Amino acid sequence: MRFTNRFVLALCFLGLFLIAGCSGVGLRQGPPFNLGYTASLGEPVYIEQIRLGKFYSIPPGILGLDQGWERVGKLIVLAPPYPPFPNEIFVRWFNYKQQRFYEATVPLKGDTLQVYRDLPDPEYGRKLIVTGVLPDGQAVVWVTNAKVARFGTWIEAGRVQGRQTEGDVEDYRPQIESMRKRGRI
Repeated sequence: MRFTNRFVLALCFLGLFLIAGCSGVGLRQGPPFNLGYTASLGEPVYIEQIRLGKFYSIPPGILGLDQGWERVGKLIVLAPPYPPFPNEIFVRWFNYKQQRFYEATVPLKGDTLQVYRDLPDPEYGRKLIVTGVLPDGQAVVWVTNAKVARFGTWIEAGRVQGRQTEGDVEDYRPQIESMRKRGRI
């Protein structure tokens, strides 16, 4: 009887030790942040993929129809555990006017995390990492404390010229035709 009680007690302590000791193993949590992406006003694009570092992706979306650089077009609110702060951001997009696919990996400047931490706290919400694409195929990343530029600080953290890449324009044909009919492109 005594052996069984000790054995059960030892198993309980071992279980608690494993749960407490391993709960954060392999998780490198970054600072709290939200993600946004944007495009030039009047230059509609479809963001197919944005990936932070090598693992964390965010949902796609159409941008550049009614909003420009001054405002985050899409906002993704993250919940804990936050992914590690990225060293680079990969973005792939389709430009409706040019009917071309682009992709770019934007390496972030070495001091980006510190710049991000030094931003004043926003009045509402959280600080952001914003990825934007330009009509000439460039990709830009900012860190900011506001969704709208005139209400906060936007600091460029990286910029590269994207490269044209392969893709099937026919996948976007219905949207292209619709945008043409409405005078968007």
